[in-house]
Amino acid sequence: MLLQLSVELGCLFLAGIVAVFFLERISFSTSRALAPQLAFAVLIVALNIGFGIYRRIEKLSSGAYLIRLFLSFSIGTLLAYWIAEALPGGEVFKANLGVIVLLGVGGLLLVRHGIVLPLLRTLHPHRVLVL
Repeated sequence: MLLQLSVELGCLFLAGIVAVFFLERISFSTSRALAPQLAFAVLIVALNIGFGIYRRIEKLSSGAYLIRLFLSFSIGTLLAYWIAEALPGGEVFKANLGVIVLLGVGGLLLVRHGIVLPLLRTLHPHRVLVL
């Protein structure tokens, strides 16, 4: 689970950096824009934990999973927008927030369903004892 959390945190952080790099044409100081990107990534992962997306005990249906995922992204986006006002580089982050969220959702779904979950299925197969 720690591996999954760290990979998703890195994916969200990287999505923010990539979006700002492409939209701002590398005309900004990278050290200024790192704080809002990191705050956004930590907020989304914390809200995913809060909404129970990482629980392996209860299986979520696809609808419940998507509702929880988009609810956490919408609340996280609002909170990140407010937090970005207090952080250095927040104006660049707020100007590109829509693209950052789209890249974050797409990257998170790709990483989770394309890499992490298949890897976990191979490492932790279900075993059944038949008596």
